[in-house]
Amino acid sequence: MRAKVLNWIIIVLSILVAWGLTIQIFHTYQTKSVKDIACADVLFRLVASFFWMIKHITMKDKWVIAANVITLVPLLLYAVIFTIFYLSE
Repeated sequence: MRAKVLNWIIIVLSILVAWGLTIQIFHTYQTKSVKDIACADVLFRLVASFFWMIKHITMKDKWVIAANVITLVPLLLYAVIFTIFYLSE
């Protein structure tokens, strides 16, 4: 029971962090600040999110898989926008 509660806490925090990063990207894109550090940051966060997904996808719980998808979508959006921003300069 405690493991399920901990897993749900991790899932909710991951979703909040992912969407928080999406908001951060739009703010950074508007201010056009430190694009190289931002691109490295994106890659680091994507790699971390993939490791998180691999860890939790083995549970084969449909809610965990859905949370992984919800978490990954804004992170991929984050990466795509920064890649476009980086290549446009």
